[in-house]
Amino acid sequence: MAGLTVDLNILLQEHALWVSSAGAQGNKLALDNLDFRGYDLTGANLVDAELPGACFAGMALTGVDFHGAFLGGADFSDAKLRNVTLSKAHLDCATFANAMIDGGTWFRSSCFDANLKGARFTGTDLEHVSPSIDELL
Repeated sequence: MAGLTVDLNILLQEHALWVSSAGAQGNKLALDNLDFRGYDLTGANLVDAELPGACFAGMALTGVDFHGAFLGGADFSDAKLRNVTLSKAHLDCATFANAMIDGGTWFRSSCFDANLKGARFTGTDLEHVSPSIDELL
């Protein structure tokens, strides 16, 4: 996205409107390789967002809702995820190396070829993740 200036706050507001209106208003957040570092996403509603290759490396993410989001190839290395919802999310080829994941749910997420080396999970619902988290660790 060289040369492109993005006002993430406006994009997040438009996406929240899209989610709350069931797609009748606003715009779905769909951007490749967006770098979220430096933004406060506390409690952000990113349901069904399309964010392939997004960078969340080293971030503290609290209460973010990624339910049904496409996050293939996203980078969560060294991130701290607290009560983050990744249910039915597509996390194929995503990196969670050394991430600390506390609370939240990954129910029925797709994690094929995800990198979870050194990731630590506490109190997180990992039911029906494909493949199982145990296979990925």
